[in-house]
Amino acid sequence: MADRVAQAIAAQQLLDNETFLALLAKIEADAVDALAAADVSNPASLIRATADLQAARRVREAAESIVTTGMAAQRVPPTVA
Repeated sequence: MADRVAQAIAAQQLLDNETFLALLAKIEADAVDALAAADVSNPASLIRATADLQAARRVREAAESIVTTGMAAQRVPPTVA
């Protein structure tokens, strides 16, 4: 449990870090731009841009999930009296 809480704290620090968030936003924006500019007759370019966008979003979602999981681990379960 302590390990999950420590991971949650570290993940929250990432999500609070402006540089990290700017990096994710840049990757997402670049992927959206690449997707918009992709030649629809070139499936490889569409696949790559889509994969880049999905990967950037998964990084953010994974960090948020770790925070949530760690927060759940540190909650004291209710007692039945």
